[in-house]
Amino acid sequence: MLRLPDIRSIAAIQLVTRASALGLSGVLLQAHDLTDGLRRCLTRTWDLARKWVRWIRVHHGLDARDAILLRDIIRIAPIALDLTDLCSRIHVPARTVTYHLKQAGLPKLERWYGGARLLRADLALQRDPDLDPFVVALRLGYADEMGFSNRYYQHFGLTPTRARRLLGLEWRLESWWARSSHGDGNKLPSPILIALDLP
Repeated sequence: MLRLPDIRSIAAIQLVTRASALGLSGVLLQAHDLTDGLRRCLTRTWDLARKWVRWIRVHHGLDARDAILLRDIIRIAPIALDLTDLCSRIHVPARTVTYHLKQAGLPKLERWYGGARLLRADLALQRDPDLDPFVVALRLGYADEMGFSNRYYQHFGLTPTRARRLLGLEWRLESWWARSSHGDGNKLPSPILIALDLP
């Protein structure tokens, strides 16, 4: 995140260009409300798959083939009806996906599918403080908010109501990874997690 007084100078434009190449989440101008600006920048979904795969590559290590596979799974999961539909849309048989994930020491396909869908819903809840979690639950196919909340808790370790006040992707990915790792030594060391608690 970069905060500038304005972006009309050549130096500011060059700084934004360089920061963008490094994966900058967004640029806030001094005139912007900080909370609204952070919500806008940190809850974008169009680059979620790229950010998640980059996080996994940094913390776990992935070869290029597995990175592409995960990017496709994360990108398509929110619109796929189920695991069969997901594999059909990424044009890779479920057995092949399962094999590659297991060989790479990564969580099971079900965890990626559920995590990507829930994280997309979570970002929508963060972006719009007035959005009813029940509406999000229905969009994901849950009969009620309780089922959605329980599944969210299984993936991220807190309720959607509490999580919507905490901006930041890193701590969500860390929590998801810790809950999705299957006790064969691929747990990550626990970093210091920083989340911005909003009013």
